[in-house]
Amino acid sequence: MGKPIISTAAGGVLELLEYGSGGILVRPGDPEAIAEALVKLYLDVRMRLSLGVEARAIVEARLDWRVIVRRLVKIYEVSRR
Repeated sequence: MGKPIISTAAGGVLELLEYGSGGILVRPGDPEAIAEALVKLYLDVRMRLSLGVEARAIVEARLDWRVIVRRLVKIYEVSRR
């Protein structure tokens, strides 16, 4: 959708995003940090648009179904050897 991501820096999110790339990551269990990130993106149109473009590129490069299928095929090929 081309929207910036706001998420906690936990679990698989850290494998997908890096700090400042595609969105804003905050400490888990910190609702104030999430609110601050929302306000920051609301007020900074340029940042919001830029992070949105980055987020879309990350998702297309890593989470597109064709990319996932290729990765799964490679896993199965390696496991059959």
